[in-house]
Amino acid sequence: MPRSRLYSLQPIGIGTWYAEGLTSYIARLAQTHCVTPGTLISGEIGPKLSCNESRYGKRFYEYASKMNGVSKSSIEFVFALDGLTVRKDLRFLTLAAWSEVLQPRDLIKTQRAWCPECYQEWQEAEQEIYDPLLWSINDVNYCTVHKRQLLDRCPHCGSKQPIIGRFTRPGFCDRCYGWLGSSEKATTPDAGNVEWEIWVAQNIGELIVTSPELNCQPSRDMLSRSLILIQKQAPLYASDLDLPKSSWWECLSGNRLPSLKMLLRLCRYFSIPLADFMLGHQLKIVALNGSLPATGKAKRKYNRIELGELEGLVRDAVYSGTEPPPSITELADRLGCSKKTLYNHFPELSRAITTAYMSHRKKMGLDMSNLLEEKIRDAVLCIHQNGYYPSKELVEKMVTPGVLHEKFMSKVWHDALHSLGWG
Repeated sequence: MPRSRLYSLQPIGIGTWYAEGLTSYIARLAQTHCVTPGTLISGEIGPKLSCNESRYGKRFYEYASKMNGVSKSSIEFVFALDGLTVRKDLRFLTLAAWSEVLQPRDLIKTQRAWCPECYQEWQEAEQEIYDPLLWSINDVNYCTVHKRQLLDRCPHCGSKQPIIGRFTRPGFCDRCYGWLGSSEKATTPDAGNVEWEIWVAQNIGELIVTSPELNCQPSRDMLSRSLILIQKQAPLYASDLDLPKSSWWECLSGNRLPSLKMLLRLCRYFSIPLADFMLGHQLKIVALNGSLPATGKAKRKYNRIELGELEGLVRDAVYSGTEPPPSITELADRLGCSKKTLYNHFPELSRAITTAYMSHRKKMGLDMSNLLEEKIRDAVLCIHQNGYYPSKELVEKMVTPGVLHEKFMSKVWHDALHSLGWG
């Protein structure tokens, strides 16, 4: 067996709904080598790619963030990692097996999403912390295990997490390094919406389960066969699926691939498993399902009385002094309207809400930064008093893995060393 350049790390969960995503695998592989994902990518993976971003800056990570899907970056990263790890199963950590029948646009999230209860349970069971491929898919918003909405903001500093970044570590915030797991139960939203979201997650999960079992790659012909069969058995109009007419007819004519969202709505409408539909299996239409959710918020006109009531609620949010203050998005969701409605009718109040929220985020970031500084100094002093050199490895073990990779925190560590007489 040939020797590998990098550890031949075993991927998690291949053949299950919760198979690991390729971005998560890279983060764990970096951790195994005691380096950051940024170091691993720039030193080992990046040179094997055709990407022109030689310095691996922000634009490179935007390119790399799509690697869990069916894009060019997905195929390139799999090929590069196959050679470096001498593994042959890393393509199953992406949706590459479905590249001929899935539209790449809007397929993969631009930010990381996670279930805090899953993280917490894995940590308590001393299992490996990782990010399933399922969580990175744009149409998946719920955890199928805990029946709760996935989160996308750090509970400590409020920042969003990149799918893959220089300091990405599954289960931890890229910015403040705080733990993202929690055993706190989420409030249960509308039952009808949950049913739809869980159905979506389960059907996309079946695509991930099916990938290693495929004898041949699904083709456009298979998908076209299903679309034609559906149209023959039960003629369908764009209005039935709440879809644009042009998009629907272009898909039927074979001129474009339907989006994953369109396929999900179609399969839900006819009670057909998504995987069967995409593989062109003989379809049996059970019944028309009228429980499709709306594609977006319906436009609504407010009368003067309703606007007055809405203004009162917005003023309460501004002047109530609630901590933490809500963002304009959270407030709009809470009031059942759009951000545009708030900005159009109450521009000054909306700006006040945004200002308060941004000030809170800035303060939280400073508080977390000060806390980390104090922890680093305490760790350096503790290790020094025990007669050891306070190396980066020892300090990070006591504080948070990867914390000293940030330039400012590394300076805090250096200053603490000098104050104790270490050169």
